[in-house]
Amino acid sequence: QAVLLAERQANAERAGTGEKNGFPGEMCGPGLFEVGNVTEENFTDVQTEMLDSLQNMTEKLEEMQTRLSEAGEDDRAEELEEKIAELQNLYADVSEASTAAELKEIIFAHLQTQAVDSLEKEIKFLNARIAEDGNTNDEQLEDRITELTALIADVEGAESLDELREIMSSEIKSGKGPMQQGGRGKMPGRSDRMQRLNAE
Repeated sequence: QAVLLAERQANAERAGTGEKNGFPGEMCGPGLFEVGNVTEENFTDVQTEMLDSLQNMTEKLEEMQTRLSEAGEDDRAEELEEKIAELQNLYADVSEASTAAELKEIIFAHLQTQAVDSLEKEIKFLNARIAEDGNTNDEQLEDRITELTALIADVEGAESLDELREIMSSEIKSGKGPMQQGGRGKMPGRSDRMQRLNAE
């Protein structure tokens, strides 16, 4: 799982960073949701696996950042700098967790923040499209912005990892999420795994 998570992250980043961001945030992937199954018995194993995954992702992003800087793509390198800092902060928080409950709370807060950030970025992107001259889909775009605004309220109102997962899973299954539109973050089997987790 740790390897898959790192590979998915690397693939998402290789696809490029743009206005459309993955949902719930391209840094996370669905793997972090599996912390919902953590118990005091398997806490140490889950924490170690998660720290390894975060370290691997950070190293991959640092390698990409170096290549982008060497290629003169400073803007994209700067974007990666922000993501690297976020990963490092999450790594520090995860490493300080001492119980399964603390780990769940840390990941919940992280995923909630990432989801809101991602949705806000899509709204910004859609507003920019509406501002373009000659755009014939303004009404459709405005409807989508209304949906996204309501979704942000739902995400911010979530009180648990399971509740947040259900909200995000429903958005992905509807085919309306940024992930579906952008095509960057599609992950085979993601919805199926979420359904299995929800069933448990």
